[in-house]
Amino acid sequence: MFVLNDRKETECYILKEQMTGEFEHTFMCPYCGAQINMILEQFYPEQEYIEDCEVCCNPINIHYKFQGEDLIHFDAKPIGQ
Repeated sequence: MFVLNDRKETECYILKEQMTGEFEHTFMCPYCGAQINMILEQFYPEQEYIEDCEVCCNPINIHYKFQGEDLIHFDAKPIGQ
């Protein structure tokens, strides 16, 4: 187990966490209700794209916004076919 006991090590650890720019978010598939875990990128303040459900394979319109490090909006909507 690695223990941070030095300020320099702590600063490096915090910097590493900030540099990853990734945020894990969990939501429910709008089609089958399956719980989906997704990694969102914080480098882009707003993104919208289509991602298939891991369980039922239906397309989901994903839209999210970050303000700084905070996720302020997330939508996972079905696409009308």
